[in-house]
Amino acid sequence: MKLFSTLLLVLVVLLLSVESAKRCYSGSKDRFESRQCDTGTAGNFVCQKFTCEGGKLDSNFTVRACAPEGSRCESSSTVCADQDGVGYCSICEEDNCNSAGDVIKKSTIFVIFLAAIRIF
Repeated sequence: MKLFSTLLLVLVVLLLSVESAKRCYSGSKDRFESRQCDTGTAGNFVCQKFTCEGGKLDSNFTVRACAPEGSRCESSSTVCADQDGVGYCSICEEDNCNSAGDVIKKSTIFVIFLAAIRIF
């Protein structure tokens, strides 16, 4: 049982660990496309997806973009807070991982992993 848990943990780590993103979806709402992250500067990039809900004048929005590693959707968070909204920032390191389907897929893998640990 312990061996199974260890192997499962290694598998999840391998699936979720990547050096950095080279391409991310970029754009807002439902209008986004894959774009290259590298802007000629050295460094690692992550893909971000920020969703703001419940703001003034029904101003919900979603923004997808490349960002330097360590970034946490600061600009979008500020705009969302100014509109009295509640924001959610998702960050990932694989190419084009900031679409709705990929965020759900990673969350599902994590939940399955937690359930497997509790069973075994």
